[in-house]
Amino acid sequence: MAKVASNESAASNAVSGVNSVVATNGEKVNLGGSNLSAMKSGESVANQMLSDLGILLTNVKKQAAKFPKLAMIMSSEDAKDASKIEGGNRR
Repeated sequence: MAKVASNESAASNAVSGVNSVVATNGEKVNLGGSNLSAMKSGESVANQMLSDLGILLTNVKKQAAKFPKLAMIMSSEDAKDASKIEGGNRR
């Protein structure tokens, strides 16, 4: 994944990488005719994990969407600091 820092383009590229991850909603594991209790338990655990993974992915994408705005703010602050260093605010 790209380093975000104050680079708006890098932040957008990183977010697009996160947004390209897909977890199919409603996908289920089905072991069919198995009557072994351990297999049924495994099926239940796998289905719960798929559901939890979908929730996690949704929340990660929500947080990732904040990075381009953060990079824009950081870039603006960097420009202000550079202006001060270059003599724009000499006393």
